[in-house]
Amino acid sequence: MVTIVRALWGDEHVANWPKALRDAQLSIAGQPKPPLDHLIFGYGQQNLNFLRNCGVDAVLANKAAIVDFSGCGNRDTIDRSPYGQVNYGLSMWIHKIDSIHQAFQRGVEEVVWLDWDVIYRNPDGDVLERLNTGPDFQGRLRSYHRSPTVYCGACWYFRSAALVQDIFDAMLALRDFRRTDEYVATERVSRRFFDGENSSWERHRHAGLDNPYLFDVRSNAVPSDCQSVFYKGAGASRTPRWRTVA
Repeated sequence: MVTIVRALWGDEHVANWPKALRDAQLSIAGQPKPPLDHLIFGYGQQNLNFLRNCGVDAVLANKAAIVDFSGCGNRDTIDRSPYGQVNYGLSMWIHKIDSIHQAFQRGVEEVVWLDWDVIYRNPDGDVLERLNTGPDFQGRLRSYHRSPTVYCGACWYFRSAALVQDIFDAMLALRDFRRTDEYVATERVSRRFFDGENSSWERHRHAGLDNPYLFDVRSNAVPSDCQSVFYKGAGASRTPRWRTVA
């Protein structure tokens, strides 16, 4: 049985936190919900209260809105970047992996992670029920402009707690913050299924890892005419961008 997992983390020191709040609010209020199990995590009491006030039966993932997973105790031990996406020397996207890991700890057997701006297009129960006949990771490869092709982090399917733990450990050791969770997950998936080979994206499709029936996103690395269950919307707003004034 597939469980949809989402999470809300962040605070005033993270530039895209207001966008995350808005996306969560629009998703909860504006999207029809198919009859699927949902597990929604809130990091910190403020985010938990926000989700509950929006009408979601959310659970507290951690008392901290931004968790010190490394135990360093100093949020600014490494420059937090212009958008506050590096905290306690770690990428903030580690919270996504942590929430998926917590779902497995709670007894969930199959996880579909969704970003808040992912939209239900065609909640076909047959597609979701068939996920467990394929590999224990499935997603959608996306070709970013001037960047390597990676599994878009907006929608992932997991059936392996061990793989999630492997990604979490890799995120914990990550120090090149140009590499997000998407890059780390793509690397670990390639190691798991192709012994680390630099395999063609068509091979990922043939192996069932790149699943066009699950998710659709602009700039798909391997095109398909399939109608997916989920697709990535434009989002509620854009992350504010600014330059430091001397």
